[in-house]
Amino acid sequence: MVPMQFVGLARDIRRRVDRDALAWGDRADKLLEPFKTEGKATRVALVRAYHAWRKLPAIGRLGPLTIALDTAGLRIEEIRLYAGQIAIGRQSWSDHEDVVDIRRVRLDLTQSHCAGDVVLIATVGLHALARRIERGGSAGLTPILDDLRILAESYDRVLAALPNAFRVPVSSGGHWRGVVMRSPDGRPQLTVRTFLGPAAQ
Repeated sequence: MVPMQFVGLARDIRRRVDRDALAWGDRADKLLEPFKTEGKATRVALVRAYHAWRKLPAIGRLGPLTIALDTAGLRIEEIRLYAGQIAIGRQSWSDHEDVVDIRRVRLDLTQSHCAGDVVLIATVGLHALARRIERGGSAGLTPILDDLRILAESYDRVLAALPNAFRVPVSSGGHWRGVVMRSPDGRPQLTVRTFLGPAAQ
């Protein structure tokens, strides 16, 4: 059983993730409003969205922001953290575990349309996050976020191997371990079950 102090720290991280995601989402939605209404957006609106998006808070983002503006339009991609839940059974509401989701956000904006999607690429349960806090080689939020970034960046590589289970080593020592499952939209996701420390390498 995970010691309760580590579970408490994991809950604190999830609450922070949720707060940051909501604040970022509110600001991002406002920037997208000109492209969601009927009619044609102006080139000026694209340029403004480009500069405004680059000023959005980086907190909650894993890795760099990819953003490009050219004659075709504005393309944006980033990996972000969200708070979520995952079903672990079908008996009652209690059969859900709080998780931290890692999602890939992609947007394609032009003067005539706004398209994009949000793909769930990995989910880390509180148990796994608590184990990372307990067993990880480096303490503190920054190294934990870096280990989550490494997990996100391993997505395509892990799926290319067509595994049922996976392990993702991290630079701070130890590795994430989990299984590949299907997200609600049918796409594969990395579902992290636990974290093993350097001694278990």
